[in-house]
Amino acid sequence: MRMKILIITLGVLALLAVLAFLFSRKPKAVDTSLATYAGRIEDYRGDKKLVVVFTASWASVWKVTVEELRKLDFTRFDLRIVDDSTERSEIKRHGVTLLPTVALVESGRITKSIPNLMSIDQIKDW
Repeated sequence: MRMKILIITLGVLALLAVLAFLFSRKPKAVDTSLATYAGRIEDYRGDKKLVVVFTASWASVWKVTVEELRKLDFTRFDLRIVDDSTERSEIKRHGVTLLPTVALVESGRITKSIPNLMSIDQIKDW
């Protein structure tokens, strides 16, 4: 009987330790070095179109999306990357629910968007 209680107690403690670890760790930040614009979306006044990517490091399609964004025509577009681990309120403010989402922002508002961009050709007409 004592052994059974000891095993159950150890199991519960192990479960609590795993849950504490999962809830206390910080998400890994997304590499934003590809971005050409880092300011507030509403403040953008550049002479190019602004493409904004709302993403998170845990988003499975992000690796494909970022490789496709490397092909972006940076003579026509500026790129802003909004990371869920540091700018969650920005993502919520723009009403984005699926990550990653690539959006065209004009006059501070999303005018077109594509969740889970898999090919740069999906935004060639922007």
